[in-house]
Amino acid sequence: MSTCDGIFDKALKLLDDEQFPEAIQAFTDFIALCPESEGAYGNRGIARMHTGDDVGALSDFRMVVELNPDDAQGYAMAAEALRNLGKYEEALTLISESLEIEDDEPNAHLLRGWLFFRGEQYEYAAEDIQIYVDEADEPSEAVDMLRVCRVLSGLDTEEGVDPTDAEDRQLFLDDMSFSFDFTYNDEYEASGLFCGYAHCLRNMPRRAEGSACCCVIAGFECPGGEEQICRCRLSPPKDF
Repeated sequence: MSTCDGIFDKALKLLDDEQFPEAIQAFTDFIALCPESEGAYGNRGIARMHTGDDVGALSDFRMVVELNPDDAQGYAMAAEALRNLGKYEEALTLISESLEIEDDEPNAHLLRGWLFFRGEQYEYAAEDIQIYVDEADEPSEAVDMLRVCRVLSGLDTEEGVDPTDAEDRQLFLDDMSFSFDFTYNDEYEASGLFCGYAHCLRNMPRRAEGSACCCVIAGFECPGGEEQICRCRLSPPKDF
């Protein structure tokens, strides 16, 4: 086995064992010896995302697609990092490029559906989320999102909801526990909340099992899931 192979295997083992800082260093050592390895950049990007370093991860995923412009996963992971950074339009462009290369990846459809959903393009969102629900092994997390999209796009009807009325749309979103509000709430303690991010009031719980990205207060039960935990690590609420 060559030195490069040994370093790469060590880095992959560290990544599998969720020793993310050590994996990042090992992939960095490998890249210094083999700078044209898209797999090393991609895996280092994944490790960086798990530590909340979406900026570094994005740089790695951009290198993946620079080395291999036909790497659908590289575009998809770059889109994920952009979403975490709040760059939603850029994320939508890249996830669409990923799906042009490989259109049978359910998670890519879910991400694009989420981005369409956030941009209130509910009919487009419904198309992508329906694909995810039909093809994913455990689609339950997207079923309610699909229902919201279908109602607000007029594909389905819901008693008391007029999808053309802005107030009705917002009330329906509130009732279904969806929010894209990531602003910090300085009054969270006075409000009896455990977290300073308003989205946690509404977003339904998502587990981040299998990830080292763990909220110091809520553990793996952060209502925003792994994405929000990464945000909190980069910009912690007070008293975390």
